[in-house]
Amino acid sequence: MNGERPRVFLVLPIVFILSSAAGFIYSVDPYGNNLLPVCLFRELTGLLCPGCGSLRAAHELLHGNIASALRLNPLFLLVVLPFGLWLAALWFSSELKGRAMVFPAIRPIYIYIAAVVTALFTIARNIF
Repeated sequence: MNGERPRVFLVLPIVFILSSAAGFIYSVDPYGNNLLPVCLFRELTGLLCPGCGSLRAAHELLHGNIASALRLNPLFLLVVLPFGLWLAALWFSSELKGRAMVFPAIRPIYIYIAAVVTALFTIARNIF
């Protein structure tokens, strides 16, 4: 283990914060609640941004309503959430091993593809 100790004291507060956030999203009804933020892009333009519906989708997903979460924001459910969970798992395992996280190399073409997919998703959800 390279002589380093696992940094559990760094991992535990972050796990606590994420668990608390998930509990908050689970317990607070995002439909018509003033505690949760509104989308500034939607307020200014009247259009849906790529992230619109993500909080409601997370709420529905935590309640086991996968179909409803998918309707609210499929990009969040199918792309952003799995990628975020994968990165979190990489970070968590590296911290427990006492090593610095090594970010996987991302080729520029994948960044361009992600930008195009996000733009097309945004356009499509505002047309249909």
